[in-house]
Amino acid sequence: MPDEETLQELARKLIETFHLNVPERAALPDGRMPFTALVSAAGVVLSESGWLPSGWGLDRPFAGVLIEKRADGAQQVGLSVQDGPRVRFSRAVEFVRA
Repeated sequence: MPDEETLQELARKLIETFHLNVPERAALPDGRMPFTALVSAAGVVLSESGWLPSGWGLDRPFAGVLIEKRADGAQQVGLSVQDGPRVRFSRAVEFVRA
């Protein structure tokens, strides 16, 4: 089992790249990433870059969920759903005060 620092590094890599290699996955407790480590890593990335996934934004096409940390401390959640070859984007979002 990895120490807490290594677990956080692996969680951050998974959050940023959506991938861990075989040795990294084997190092996880019971082969699974604890949800608390993912939430912690997501918070760090969001605080540092303002976006989760890092470096993304609503001006780039995507399918999935984007989280933006706004300057006023609120967080905006955007959802894009793919319907066949078309991507439909719903910017109907929820604002959460930090």
